Amino acid sequence: MTKNERPGRRRGIAAIVLLLLGAALVVGTTVWAALGAPHGHQSFVMRSDNMAPTHVLGDRVPFVIAPVGDVKRGEVVIVAMPWGNGGDSLFRVVAVGGDHLSFAPGTSRLMLNEEPLDEPYLKDRAVAGTVPFDVVVPEGRIFLMGDNRANSYDSSYNTATAMHGTVALSAVHAKTVKDPAASVDIRWVLLVAVLPLLASVPLGISALVVRKRATKAARAVVVSQWPTAT
Repeated sequence: MTKNERPGRRRGIAAIVLLLLGAALVVGTTVWAALGAPHGHQSFVMRSDNMAPTHVLGDRVPFVIAPVGDVKRGEVVIVAMPWGNGGDSLFRVVAVGGDHLSFAPGTSRLMLNEEPLDEPYLKDRAVAGTVPFDVVVPEGRIFLMGDNRANSYDSSYNTATAMHGTVALSAVHAKTVKDPAASVDIRWVLLVAVLPLLASVPLGISALVVRKRATKAARAVVVSQWPTAT
């Protein structure tokens, strides 16, 4: 500190710089996440075993925001459930708009566009369905099922509804990440972004303390220099 420099000035400047940097990083991370977080992912906690063995109860499943309409057969998505108690849940996309999907009692596989559908992800390689159905998926909609077919309340149980159990593409929020190691967990990015904000607090307080002490000391010097009565 130079002779004429205000006490605590450097700490105050450092605190302001860290505060602005942290705020910029937090805002940037928030915008990045809202835009789908390219090369980044978030986590969804499984609340049931409907997707076992792929994802079981309690699993933290990494996901990325899905652009509207960017959904393919076989992908696992997070969707706003139109049945039951509502809320978000995880399902596999079995059929998309224009597909003919069916299941008949006594058979071991679903029929997709008149061909048997191979589903290696099914729990214990079980039977592909529990209730019969025959559906042509409307355009702009998808047919969803859980991998644990014996314990999944999905499209197959709602084929008697107006849309034959299908779900609008607009109800899909996100898609799961197949290789989370190839992307970044947004929680860690946000944590790093918050660190400068946290560091700015003690620096700012320290600058104020130094400034107050210097002011108090200066006043004491002035008082001691006052002329005394003789």
